[in-house]
Amino acid sequence: MKGQPSAPDHAVSKQDKTSTINTTKQRQFSHRKPTIIGTYNVHTLRETEKRGNQETLTFKQSDRFHQLIHGCEEKGIDIVTIQEHRLPAADGINTYIEIYNNKEWRFDFCSATKTTQGNHLGGIGLLTSSKAGKSLTATTKMSERIITATFAGNPLTTVIVAYAPTEEKPKTEKDNFYNQFIKCAHETSPHNMLVIAGDFNAGIGEDSHQSNPRVIAKHVLHKATNDNGSRLVEFCEATNTRPTQPRFPHPKSRIWTWQPDANRNAKDGKNRAQLDHILINGKWINSVKNVRAFNSIDQNQLRAPRETKNKRLKFDWRKLKDNEELQEQYTVTIQNRFNALRREDDRDDMQPKYDRFVTAIKEAAKSTVGLVRKKAPKNWVSSETIKFLKARNKSKRNKCANMKQLNQDLLDSYEQDRINYLEEKLQQLKEAAKANKLRTT
Repeated sequence: MKGQPSAPDHAVSKQDKTSTINTTKQRQFSHRKPTIIGTYNVHTLRETEKRGNQETLTFKQSDRFHQLIHGCEEKGIDIVTIQEHRLPAADGINTYIEIYNNKEWRFDFCSATKTTQGNHLGGIGLLTSSKAGKSLTATTKMSERIITATFAGNPLTTVIVAYAPTEEKPKTEKDNFYNQFIKCAHETSPHNMLVIAGDFNAGIGEDSHQSNPRVIAKHVLHKATNDNGSRLVEFCEATNTRPTQPRFPHPKSRIWTWQPDANRNAKDGKNRAQLDHILINGKWINSVKNVRAFNSIDQNQLRAPRETKNKRLKFDWRKLKDNEELQEQYTVTIQNRFNALRREDDRDDMQPKYDRFVTAIKEAAKSTVGLVRKKAPKNWVSSETIKFLKARNKSKRNKCANMKQLNQDLLDSYEQDRINYLEEKLQQLKEAAKANKLRTT
C-alpha cells in the first residue's frame, strides 16, 4: 500500500483544557474553492498494544486510521466529523498529528465514555487535512457528544461535530443533548458559515416534508419520521438550519447511511436507514452544491457534501433571440437527439434515461448556441503606473533622496487611472443604454 504514514513519537498530545488553540500562523479558509466535508461513524479507531499485563492506546501504524486518511486523501475530503471512535484519552480535547504523503493530518478528539464493564463507547472528533488544518483556530468540547471548531476566513466557518443518542435512549438523555445542542448553535455568530455534521440517529420522513417543506426538502429515504427525526426537525426550525441531503435528488442507494450488520451483504435494501445528516445555516444553504452517501468499502463509507469541481456550463441563449436560422438549427438538432434517445433500450432504469436526456440537451446547445465566453476584466491600472511603482520601490530600497517625489508621482498616476477607468465605464453604460443592452455591462 502506497503512502504508509509515519507518526511522530509525541503523536498524542493531551490537553487539560476543553479548548485548544492552533498557535501556528492561520491561513484564511477559502470559500471560493471547492471544499468537501463529510461525516463518518467509524464504529472504532481503537488499536492497542500489550506491554506486560497492560494494554496501551497507540496510533502508530494504525491500520484503521491509515485507511481513514487514505480514503480522505483519495476523495479530496478536507474535513470529516468522526463519531464512535471509542478511544480512551485525557479529559478535554486531545490532538493527534499524522504525516501522510508528506502532508499533515490533524485529529482533534475527546475521550470515549468508560462503561462499568471497562469498555469504552462513543467518542467524537474532527479530522482535518493540511489545507483545512492551517485555517483551524480553535476546537472546543461542549459535551461528550458535541465539539465545535472554528476556521479563520471571511466569513468565519464554524463546524459542529454531533453524536445524538440512539432512538431507544431515555427521553431525559435526548432532552439534555438537544438542550446543549441548541445552546451551542445559538452561541455561534449568525454571520458565520455554520456546518453541523454527525450521526443523529434521526430518520426524517416524507411526513416532515409535507408538514414543513421550508425546512425539509422532498428527497428523503423514509416514509415516516421517528422521534429523533422530529427532534432534529424542531432543532432546524429553532436555529434556522437546513438538512442538506434532502435538497438533492439521488437514487436510494446514494441516500441510506446505515444498515444492520446482519443485512450487510443483502441487496434488497431492507432495514436501511438515513441516520447521518449534514446541516447548514439557511444564510449559506446555496453554498452546498451536492450531497450524497458513500456506502461501499472502497469508498470508505464517507458521506460528503461536495462543491463540484466541474464548472456549470453557461450557454449563450441570447443568440437564439433574433437569429431565426439558428433557432431552426437548434430545433433540428434537439429533435435528432431525441429520436436517438427513443431507440435506446427501454429496460434501463430511470436514472440512466434522465442522464442521457440531460446530456442530449447540453450537447445540442453546445454545438449550436455555444458557451458564454467570459471576458477577462480589464486592469484599470496603466503600464505607466506600473513603471512609477517599480521606480518608487527601487528608490525606497536604495533610500534615494527623490523617493518622496516618486511617491507623489505614483499617487497622481493612480488617481488619473481611476478617473480614466470611470470615464470609460460611463461611456460603456451610455452606449449600452442606447442599444438597450444594460445587462451586458
